[in-house]
Formats: sequence, C-alpha cells, structure tokens
Amino acid sequence: MKYVLTFALFSFLSLGLFAQQSSSYDYEVGDQFVLDRSDNQGYDHVKFPPKNFIIKRGGIADMKSLYNTKLTIVAISESGDWVTLKKADGSKFFNRLPTVKAHLPNALKAGELRSANP
Repeated sequence: MKYVLTFALFSFLSLGLFAQQSSSYDYEVGDQFVLDRSDNQGYDHVKFPPKNFIIKRGGIADMKSLYNTKLTIVAISESGDWVTLKKADGSKFFNRLPTVKAHLPNALKAGELRSANP
C-alpha cells in the first residue's frame, strides 16, 4: 500500500511539472529576430564563442558586423528557453559557425534580440 501511494504522489507531481513546462513560450521554428547592439562588449544571452576561438579556427572575429542581422529559429529546446539560431541570409557567423544558441527570454529582456516582425 505504501508503494502505491508513493507512486501515485510521484505521478501526480510529475504531471504537474510537465504541464508547466509545455506552455512556457510563444515562438516557433521559423520565427525571425534581429540581433541588436549589446550594452557591453559582448552578448550575455546569445552564446557566441570567444574571439580567440574564432580566430584560431580561421574566422573573422568582428562583432560589429553582426549588428542588425536577421536571425531565424531552427530549433527549440524542450524547456522552450534555449533556441538555435541561424542567419536568415544563409551565411555563417564569423565565416565559420552555421548556428548559435541563445536563451531567448533573457536575450529579449536584455535587448540583445528583438522581433523582426513590427
């Protein structure tokens, strides 16, 4: 009897957690965003590799060239917070990286990303 109650309680709590995670975002694959100028030197919520990593791989580490770049969501994590972004024109970031990841809710709040739709 004790195991049945434990299983029932665990099942109830698991369903409650799943229900909260499934509706936490309102964007989908294909939505477009624009990369805005960051307040500081880099981006905190859009995860670009360090400049030395880009240079070692033969890329051009010019952050200024990314301002006002249109980005498209190509994948969304199960939690809905992390997204994978690619350039809308199909080119690569720093001539090396096809995609980058971003914590979308925080990037929108910080002003690093904005919606491309008016």
